[in-house]
Amino acid sequence: MIDITFMRHGQIEENCETIPKERLNFADGNSFKLSQLGRRNVQNAVPALLDQNFDAIICSTALRTVETANIINKKLQLPVFLESGIDAWKASKKQSFITAEHYWDMFYHFYECNGTANSNEVDWETFDELVERTTKALSGYFKFNHPLVITHSIIISLYTDISIYDGIDYCKTYRKNNLTPIPPKFKDYI
Repeated sequence: MIDITFMRHGQIEENCETIPKERLNFADGNSFKLSQLGRRNVQNAVPALLDQNFDAIICSTALRTVETANIINKKLQLPVFLESGIDAWKASKKQSFITAEHYWDMFYHFYECNGTANSNEVDWETFDELVERTTKALSGYFKFNHPLVITHSIIISLYTDISIYDGIDYCKTYRKNNLTPIPPKFKDYI
């Protein structure tokens, strides 16, 4: 049986308001780097990870998760796998550039619709599509007994009983012994 530990990446530059708005592309969100504070937070989290007996690190392809994995792996020395199937929620399946305002409008609409909609009527990734994508991706790593999965708050909220708005802290770990998705707490947000 797989024993998965999810971890959210470290704090990103965007949270520190250091990226000019014209550079903020929320279509994929993969260009956000860790802030200096984010790198320190990851380094501070490493000691608690040392005795966890992880056998692999799986991270999304977002720069912030890759940086987080690299900092951690300097001490853990494990195989690292980049997995696009656990990238963050997609606000648009068609557009290559999305402003922050458009992203948050789509995110609010996602929650307003409880993550469900006819995929022909919306451009964003539905809850079912998100669950299917992430579960399929993570299922490919069942050969490991205890991977550390470094990903995004919305992905962590899919498999834990923590709502994205309960506060999925940077660099905090959440342990799970299965990949059964937990219905989101949409009403908490609206």
